[in-house]
Amino acid sequence: MPFLTENSCQIGSELNLPSSQQQLLSQITTQINRSLELAEILNATVSQLRAFLGTDRVKIYQFQPDDSGLVIAEAVDGERLPSLLDLHFPADDIPLYARELYLQLRTRTIVDLDAQTIGISSLKYTENGQSSGSDLQYRAVDPCHLEYLRAMGVKSSVVIPIVIERSTNSSAALPALAPGEHLWGLLVSHHSEGRTFGDHDLTLLQSVVDRLSVAITQSMLLDQVRQQAQQEAALNRVTSLLYATSTVELQAALDETVEIFQAVGGRLYLPQNSTVDRPIQSSKQWAELYNCGTQPDPIDYPYIEENLIWQKYLSSVATPTPVDNTSSLAPRAWSVEWMRSMYALSELPLTGTSDSNVWAVADIHRESLFRSLTPAFEGTNIRGLLIIPLQLGQESIGCLTIFRGDIEQELVWAGTCDPDKRQMAPRQSFEAWRQVRTGQAQEWNHADIRLAQALSERFAVAVKQHRLYKQVQFLNDNLNQQIQIRTAELEYATAIGKQQRALAKVLGTLQNAWDVKTTIRTATEEVRQLLEIDRVAIYRFNEDWGGSFMTDCDAIAPGWEKIVLATAGTWNDSYLQSTQGGRYRDRQVSVVNDIYAANLSKCHIEVLESYYIRAFTIVPVIVGRKLWGLLAMYHHSSPRIWDNSEVDFVTQMGNHLGAALQQAELLEITQ
Repeated sequence: MPFLTENSCQIGSELNLPSSQQQLLSQITTQINRSLELAEILNATVSQLRAFLGTDRVKIYQFQPDDSGLVIAEAVDGERLPSLLDLHFPADDIPLYARELYLQLRTRTIVDLDAQTIGISSLKYTENGQSSGSDLQYRAVDPCHLEYLRAMGVKSSVVIPIVIERSTNSSAALPALAPGEHLWGLLVSHHSEGRTFGDHDLTLLQSVVDRLSVAITQSMLLDQVRQQAQQEAALNRVTSLLYATSTVELQAALDETVEIFQAVGGRLYLPQNSTVDRPIQSSKQWAELYNCGTQPDPIDYPYIEENLIWQKYLSSVATPTPVDNTSSLAPRAWSVEWMRSMYALSELPLTGTSDSNVWAVADIHRESLFRSLTPAFEGTNIRGLLIIPLQLGQESIGCLTIFRGDIEQELVWAGTCDPDKRQMAPRQSFEAWRQVRTGQAQEWNHADIRLAQALSERFAVAVKQHRLYKQVQFLNDNLNQQIQIRTAELEYATAIGKQQRALAKVLGTLQNAWDVKTTIRTATEEVRQLLEIDRVAIYRFNEDWGGSFMTDCDAIAPGWEKIVLATAGTWNDSYLQSTQGGRYRDRQVSVVNDIYAANLSKCHIEVLESYYIRAFTIVPVIVGRKLWGLLAMYHHSSPRIWDNSEVDFVTQMGNHLGAALQQAELLEITQ
């Protein structure tokens, strides 16, 4: 899978370069095409550049999240200059205004210590979008900059910024890439003697950076696809543990979840006051707790989850989101955003996305909302919390919590300095200085949040089934009095177990189905056979919010093929077009047992009759954050009562289908 071709990087005046420089660019392009590993590409590039330029050092300097820098690739003549590989540089070594110039103007700089001048060239673009170098403009170099390079043993240097641009074709599919343009790092050449650099040198270095920018972007996409595949494999492992037998293995699934997050501990809390929890004819209120690994110390509450703030947060998650545009702008009462607004807190240790129900706390000791809980963690190495509410519809099922421990960081800095304070004078030495940071909190990243959100769905259904089995066990002790209820609940539990085992089977198939049609056919046929309905169809929206059925992906019961296929494939619903997806944009579901008893409009019934539809359930298919289409269950022969378990199952299938389609699109982008 090549990253780029020769033609994709022929920009600006590159074609006017001397043949030797064009040959070097060709070699670098070949190296990029030959490898998928970014480290290998960067190391080969700096080595080839140093050999060609004849300078003492060529390095690649990457900016870190805290704006400090790290030398991640280097080719150096060790006899003339010391190695800086793997050394960190404080953020103030490159001032903010300089980073802005690198990003906004693509400023390239050439410093000559003998002449005490700095040449500045900003990248320009032609009308057709190609890049071309501007004339070098020289001025006196800042004395502080001179002292900085002199302490390094450098007399001439060239710096070219490496800027990464987000792909315009796949913004929704690239949550890992920063929006717009991002200053990723710098390509730097150092020489211990004076050396002049001309326009051809700048063009060569800029052309190399352009190739590296493409390779870096592709590497980030590849890492994202690999990460998504790892998450799908992890989800499948947990799902198989939850539904491996007729009884749900909650403890085994919790142990596996803690291992997946590489956490120090975790717990699954099943709260009181649930109708499903309380056995029939029993007023006793109780709670279950599964745990593994490190746990917080006991405090005033029987369980830490019974802290008032914690409980209010869980209740807010179960509250439905307003559907009108005005009220949807305001946060839910007792959501994290609402509590921060009410208590006027300025610090935001929360990590995650606004559309996620997961509460990620990076540092429990800095979370003001949990001050009353901090004593429970003081005697442990627990530092971060990932609070994952479990809910089905508007029913709060429980809470899964993951504990992350603190870590020890070992950083090697370039020169003795205090990275937490601004350097007031140039450093006298860049000799490696080792710093050890203990008790550091770890941030929860977007991948952690997405994985937690997916796990919440698996655990919620599993806990629901687990409670039903607990209820059945109680009924066995009262068989003479409760035989009818026992039979009904057992059938319900069996139906849920069958659905979830089928779901686990489909998930395994979807993980290996990379083309869209295979993915859709797998889902529709499994749903039709399991629910024993007449037709399962996929309706895909187009740009004007009309749409059509993907007839080659339909799953149709025997006897209905000719009748269904005779109907129109295109269905432009005026309501869906005017509302751009209507209720389905808000992830709502339509359930109708009989079109003649559902208070539908006359024109709506006439359209449904033209498609021979008597009963239906329709769920949205969301890809990324966009409404992609609809997963529709139709019954033609007669009315049909849709059970809640069936609606939950179809809703989950729609969610997993959307995730599978997104994964297929990511792979297609990378390829």
